[in-house]
Amino acid sequence: MKYQFAKELGEDCGLEEPSEFIENVIIHSPSLFYWPNIHKEIVELLLDARDNYGIDIIEWEDELEGEPNETI
Repeated sequence: MKYQFAKELGEDCGLEEPSEFIENVIIHSPSLFYWPNIHKEIVELLLDARDNYGIDIIEWEDELEGEPNETI
């Protein structure tokens, strides 16, 4: 997901801060994305926010680690 879309979603929900936009997507990711794509979408969001908008993503650096373990 691109940061701009996360921002638009957040603003529609009454959120104001970049960290709120990101957290909103992370919290609601199971409802927003197909399960196998959640990690990829969150990584894309975080990297776009950092690289193109200068947003500090240190709070979510653990999300940038490898794919989460599969559960059956």
